[in-house]
Amino acid sequence: MSTISAAVGAALAILRPSTRDQAPVQPAREALDTHLEKLAIAQRQIAEEHALERQRSDKLAQIEALRGEIDRHLEDQRYRGVEVDLKTPQRALLAAERDLAELRPSANVQPLLNEIRQLGAQLPRLKFDALMEQLAEYAPTFRQAEQQLRATHRHAFALAIACDRLAKDNGFGVFGTSKAEGAFNELFITRPALEGYSHWPSDPAQAEAARVQAAQEVSRASDEVERELMHGPAA
Repeated sequence: MSTISAAVGAALAILRPSTRDQAPVQPAREALDTHLEKLAIAQRQIAEEHALERQRSDKLAQIEALRGEIDRHLEDQRYRGVEVDLKTPQRALLAAERDLAELRPSANVQPLLNEIRQLGAQLPRLKFDALMEQLAEYAPTFRQAEQQLRATHRHAFALAIACDRLAKDNGFGVFGTSKAEGAFNELFITRPALEGYSHWPSDPAQAEAARVQAAQEVSRASDEVERELMHGPAA
């Protein structure tokens, strides 16, 4: 496998999700999880109260319907002389009234609603903190992938500079990348404005010195790739 292929393959491997053990939960993530659990508990309690109210409403409707049925039967018996069986609807009515009595009293949901509103108002900040925490944790992965990309970029320019030098020295014409050496540092990678993601030093003078050093390194690398072409890799 060539040096470039190896570098690209390594970079892609870094960018793939890792299947290794997950890192411990960090404080901001833990705070968010705790908050979400509180919110879920309050929402479940609200849902339980609503379900209880639906049960109560359904049972009241059933009781009203059974009472109406019994009243109609009594009216038929009294005024029309129709013999009717009242035992079945009366048993059903007693059972429905017993079920209604066994339902616990409704709770005041206003405190729960207030709690849900308060928890909801706090949620955006907790999400922000957790995401910022993840962003900071991801910086080493970003930097490692960047280093692999820069290694591939450096090797490509070493080859290009070696070609330029041979073309110039032997009158082969303009290879087309005669500014390659000067363009080496033009690789621009956008990055989050967060400590841990920067590549060059924050001090302008130090950053310029680092860029000069990088250009010198790629120039030396171009000599090495030309030497390797003739004599093979150094032992």
